[in-house]
Formats: sequence, C-alpha cells, structure tokens
Amino acid sequence: MSVSNKLKSSVLFHVLVGYIIFQCCLYTVYPQSSLSIRGKVVDAVTGESLPSAIIKIIGTTQGTISNAQGEFRYSLNDTIAKLAISYVGYISDTVSISAYKNKFITIQLQPTLIQMAEVIVSGEDPAYEIIRAAIENKKKWMSRLTSYEGKAFNRIVIRAQDTIAAITEAYSSLYWQRGDSLREVITQQKQTGNLPTNMQLARVGNVINFNDDTISMGGFKFTGITSPDAFSKYDYKLITTRKMDYFHVYDIQVIPKSRISPLFRGTIAIAEKSYAVIEADLEANEAFAQPFVNYSLARYRQKFQLYENSYWLPAHFQFLAKVEISVMGISLPPIGIDRSIVIYEYKVNSELPDSISQMARLTVDSSSKTIDTTFWREHEVLPLTAEQESAYKKLDSTASLERQLAPRGAMYNFLNSISTGIVSYLDISFNRVEGWHLGISKSIDSLTNDLGVRGGFAYGTADKKWKWHAGATYRFGEDMKKTTRFGGGAISLTEKQWSIDLDIYDQLTEFPLVLNKDRFYNLINCLFYHADAYDYFLARGTIGSISYLPSSLWKLSLSGRSEKQYSLSKNTEYSWFNRSGIYPINPPIVDGSMRNVKFDARYLSTPMMSFVPNAMRVTASVEHSAPVLGSDHSFTQFNIKTRTKISTMNYDLLMPPSLTLVVNAGTTLGNLPPQQYFSLASNVLFIGEQGTLHGVGSREFYGDSYIICSAEYNFRRAPFALSGIRMLYESKLEFLLTAAFARSWFSNRAIKLPQFPVKDTNGLYYEAGFGISNVFDVFRLDFTYRFTQPKQFVFTLLLSDLIAGFAER
Repeated sequence: MSVSNKLKSSVLFHVLVGYIIFQCCLYTVYPQSSLSIRGKVVDAVTGESLPSAIIKIIGTTQGTISNAQGEFRYSLNDTIAKLAISYVGYISDTVSISAYKNKFITIQLQPTLIQMAEVIVSGEDPAYEIIRAAIENKKKWMSRLTSYEGKAFNRIVIRAQDTIAAITEAYSSLYWQRGDSLREVITQQKQTGNLPTNMQLARVGNVINFNDDTISMGGFKFTGITSPDAFSKYDYKLITTRKMDYFHVYDIQVIPKSRISPLFRGTIAIAEKSYAVIEADLEANEAFAQPFVNYSLARYRQKFQLYENSYWLPAHFQFLAKVEISVMGISLPPIGIDRSIVIYEYKVNSELPDSISQMARLTVDSSSKTIDTTFWREHEVLPLTAEQESAYKKLDSTASLERQLAPRGAMYNFLNSISTGIVSYLDISFNRVEGWHLGISKSIDSLTNDLGVRGGFAYGTADKKWKWHAGATYRFGEDMKKTTRFGGGAISLTEKQWSIDLDIYDQLTEFPLVLNKDRFYNLINCLFYHADAYDYFLARGTIGSISYLPSSLWKLSLSGRSEKQYSLSKNTEYSWFNRSGIYPINPPIVDGSMRNVKFDARYLSTPMMSFVPNAMRVTASVEHSAPVLGSDHSFTQFNIKTRTKISTMNYDLLMPPSLTLVVNAGTTLGNLPPQQYFSLASNVLFIGEQGTLHGVGSREFYGDSYIICSAEYNFRRAPFALSGIRMLYESKLEFLLTAAFARSWFSNRAIKLPQFPVKDTNGLYYEAGFGISNVFDVFRLDFTYRFTQPKQFVFTLLLSDLIAGFAER
C-alpha cells in the first residue's frame, strides 16, 4: 500500500472544489456609471432590516438588491433618479434621489395586512386551485418568452469553522434563447488572495427558475412545483394571503409525496392574476443524496421581478448550505457555502445574433484577467458585509483554502504517515513460496511529459532468492480526449494516441487464477488464516507492447513476450495464527520457454461509474504461442469479456437504478499448459471484486474453455426509502439483487500434470443473492447462496459500487 504525497490534503480538497463548482453553478449582475447611492431597506414598524429587497431604477431595467443586512449600493448614470423598492408582504415605495444630495438613505416599507388561511373543514385546500391556475397561466406567459439577455453578479462565500475561508465574485453577461443552452461571458472576476487566479468558481452556469417544469441541480432533475404532473408529486397547503401593491400574494406550503423522486419541500409565494411563482424558500427531499456529503443545511431561495408587466424573471438566487464531506475516517472540516446570484438589466425577447449560439457555454473575456478597481468601485450590485470586507483584507496566500480545509481523521493520519519518505517505496508481502517478500518498488508516471518509468527489487526470506523488475512507458502522438458527462458535471481524461511499453524482469509470477490480485490481502490471508490464495511460478524475460487509440472509445494493443518459466516449491508453513495448518502445495508447471504474441482490443463507451447512466465495456484478446516463435508451447487462446450497464426507472437521480450484465467467455486451440488455464473468477477468502463468482472457492474450477454470465440489479436507495424507517432512508445504503451461472471444461488436448488440482464445473454452476452497498461509505456486503454442491451461503466483502467505479479504466 502506498499513497502519493499529493493525496494528503489534495484529494479531498479537490473533491470539495469540484463539488462546489458542481453544486453552485447558477447566476448574477452588473451596471454602469460613476455616481453612487447607498441605502438600507427596513421594516417601518420594527426597524428590522429587509434582506433581498428589490431596488429598481424607474424607467430602466437596471436595479440591485439589498444584502443580508438590508443594505444596498448602486451607481447612477444620471444625477437624479427615481427608485422603486419592493418586498413581498410590504407596500412598495418610490423614492426620488440625487447623487449629489443623497449619499445614504433609509427606506422604510410598511408591512401589509396578513390574512391567515381559513381552516378547511371538508373538500380540498384552496392552494390546489391556485396551483391549477399557476400551471395553466404559465403556459401562456412563459410560451411568449423566446429570448433574453441580461447582466449577472455572482458571489460565493466559503466558510470553515464558521469563519470565512474564501470569497470569489464575478460579473457576467448572459444570453438565452429558447431551444439553446445559456451562454455566459465573464467580464470581471476577483477573489480573496488565498485563491488561485485561474480558479473560476463564480460562474452562473445555468439560471435556476422555480417556475420551470423541470429543475436540474447537482446532477438531479427535480419535478417543478407548478409542472403539469405536480399533483402526483406534491401536496399543497395555503398558509397566508398577503397584499403587495395592487395584487394579493398567496403563501403556499409545498409537501413532497415521495422520498424516491427528487422533489422540494418548503414554501412558495404565488402572485394573484399572473399566478407566477415570485418567491421560493425550499430544500430538497431525501432523494437528493450525494456520495460522502452530509447536509445539515441546504436551502434554495429565489425572488423574481416583473418585466414588461408580463414576465416574472429571476432577480435573486441564494444557495445556503452546511456540509460535511467524509470517507470512512477521512473528513474535511464542516463547510459553509453561501452563494448569491443577482440578475438584472434584462432585455426580454430581444433578437440575438446568430453568433451567440456559436459561443461556448462559458467564455472568460480577456479583460477579466485584470482587476479593474474603478469598475468594482462603481459597480457594487450586492454590497459586501463588514465581515466580507475584512476577509478580503486578511485572506492572502498564507491562508490557502487547501490548508483551511485540510482533511482530518484517524484514517487520513494513517495514510498521511505512510505517504512520505521511504515508507512509500516499500514492497512487502508474504506467500508460501518466498516467505516474506521484502523489497522496494516505485513507479513514476511522468518522469518527463511523455516518459514514465518503474522498477524495483525484493528478496524472499524463505526461498532465499532475489527478484527484480524494470520498465518504461513512452507516450507520443495526438492527445485523445474523452469526456464523460453525468448530471450537471463532467470528467475529462486525456491520453496520448500511441504508447510503447517495455519491461524486463526476474520475478515471482502468479497464475492467472483469480480476479483479485492484491498482495496486501494475500498477506492477511496467510498470516491470519494460513491460506495462500495464489499459485506461483518463476518468470525471467521481457515483454514489449505498442498501443494505439484510433478514437477515444477504442484501444488496440499488440504485445510480444519472451520468457523462461520455472516451477517453484512451497518453502514455508509460517503463519501468525492457525500454526497447525498446512499450506497446499505449489503446483508444478510445464517448464521451458514461453514466447507468444498477443493482440488486445478494448471498447469503453464510458467509465462504469455509479453516476454514469449507461455504459458498455468490451475487451477481447487473441494470444498465440508456437515453436516457430521459439516457444516450447503451441496453442492459440481466445478471450472476451463484456460488461453492460443499463439505467432503468428514474433518470432524474444522479445515480439511477441500474441493471448490469456480464458475459465472459474463452476457449483454446492446441496444447494449453497449466500456467495458462482459465479459472472462474472467485473470492479470496471472503474478499471479492465485482465480476467474481462469490460462491466459488479460490482455485476451485479450471478449464481451457469457460463461460460466465451474471446479472445484477441495483435498486439504489428505493427499498430503504419505501421502508419508512428514517435511519435507513437517510443512510444512503443501496440494495442489490444478483444471479449468475458459469461453466468451465477441458478439451482432450489440454496438458494435465500430476499434483495439479485439475477440476472443471462438471456441468453448470449457479448462484444468486443480494447485497447492501455504501456500508461505511466505501464497502459492499454480499450474501450469496450457492446452488451447486456443496450448497451453502457465502458472505463477501467488496468495495462499494461508487468506489469500484472510480477505479474503472
């Protein structure tokens, strides 16, 4: 086991940064001018501040919004202007101002009468009729909205231990037209001194609108509160009726009906006459669960402003969250996120040039790379609070976000302790041939941009022999980029089109018998259970290969091997426990020269990650060995492995329920020696991997031909959500059903040696069971019944589907 230095705080730090980008991409604002006016909006009765009050310059589409303390600041194009200030539940007010006379004004809004909803004795709540009107009316006014452009301001405040850890802000220009995605141009951006200048967290990404039928957030697709099928998803309750100027506003409680589908709960405000949602204060239901992330707070607030007396468009969006990110013993300090986006200066149904649709979804204008202090001084759409101003002054490079959010916990301390110095180079294992395998091994993936090297040596304390290996990889050609999209995010991998590998060695080699090839697990097996999972032979020689990527989906490889192979004997019975036990013999092989050529082809539509809806992987190989190559063996071996993932039921989830089908098969022509036998992939004691037959014992079934077919259906969290048991549906556990059959057999030409435990399945092998994934975040527990003699239940410990997916190549 080794962990690179960069794993220390970087892994979870970059997971966090990626998560913040993934979660927070929404929207914001900016104006023009040189004369500024400052003010505060308060309740005329109580004197309390009114946050997110909308301030509009009458006769224009310009405006701003008050901050958390009710304060606002705006730069005026003219020396005299008239402001309109509105707040739901208050009588709107207009104020004439002069930039020369009014440096600070206090605006007092009178609260309107609140009318409580009547008690419903029978029949449906009045809220249902209001929602019906909202569904019907928005078809009319939203269908007339064909395009808009506007300005946006976006601020993200990140907190660690309730203290501001970083701030990032940006001004953008937005362009949207029906049938196209939002186009955004960042015109100015800045952040506290502890963030790198190229870190662009403050981007709008997409404009959330709680009037929409479907709302995409964090990789989930939520059913809108006023969507046509809203009544099958939500219950509604009228709470109060308020007056706002010349119309009423209805406050309605939104209650989700399901824990499985992504839905909202909270309150919305609907305007009379237009029946548009003009305010929302919501949180997601239990279906909104993300791996390793626990929310103690996650609120979405939105306010709308009326344009052209017809269109209620988003004016302010706020996302407030308190999250903890942890992975089994490794955790980040609690993180607070406050994202505020303001959109203003709308131009509704403006005719956008064709060039807009050709733009990238995000463009960073070259002018944004230089902070224009005059611009920021004159364009303050959402004033900084005193705490935020202080953070800008004191947060420099010495208070890096990576340091403030450094991982912690017992597991992190352990990994950190073994990731530095000589410990990271150690190669230690144990087996019944070598005894203790003590050595040093190291891989450097990028000695230069294109060259990677590896090597190591070790000594066996029982066989008293030295082993060594050395190799290099050279990559060249075009960069082949592959992007995997999921929910609202994407992962991009870049690989050179060509690569050449060369390895020379004199080392212990395991028979290709089991899928799990981790020597650390085998050390545990030997020392604790007196059970060595592998069989071994000695190989001295060279392997060279060349690989080619004709596209991002395909990889083709041609390799040649020339090595001497020798049988090895068992040399120790050492074990910490069960010392009376006896290791099985290490079976002999057909000694001699093995020279062959092998062609491999791999197709990978996309990595088999949990949050990728559909994927397919196919690997096929043909290996040929013959005397004409100088080999002592003559055979041709064919092997194909396929894995297909098909998402079902609910595409609204980040990780929807899915069916995974596996078909693996192989056959041989010629005289196959034992060291080349196929084996049915199995567990190592109770440790397994995805794709293994959990009921098959280690080294139980062989053959020079085989077939394995398996099916696995992951219901995700649905069964636990339906259980109604809070502890279960909040646990993020997933439920799976599994089934498989297999067969292996020998042809008459296969070489069989005395003392080699040759056994095929003698017919079909069957097993079925169930599993529970995400136990302690990273484990999966499978319980399998073997229908083939000896019939028995088997317990298997695996990595969770999410963790295993990240390891896919």
